[in-house]
Amino acid sequence: MLPGGYTTGRKEVVDILRQRARPYLFSNTLAPPVAAASITAFDMVQESTGLRDQLMENTDYFRTAMTQVLSSCKHVSNQRFC
Repeated sequence: MLPGGYTTGRKEVVDILRQRARPYLFSNTLAPPVAAASITAFDMVQESTGLRDQLMENTDYFRTAMTQVLSSCKHVSNQRFC
């Protein structure tokens, strides 16, 4: 179990969650290392799109490779067997 957490979203959604989760608001805290790691992650995402670009490139590579492998497989009903 991880201690603490945070919620993001439209104000209306956050307000509803706060009302429904009121018993948990003060019993769960966000640990300082988790907060620091979250801030660092947000900073990294805002500074550059390099990590996201690399993820997209890797995803495209994986999808292309899997498509090539699966195209050589025989189709049996809805499943593929190589």
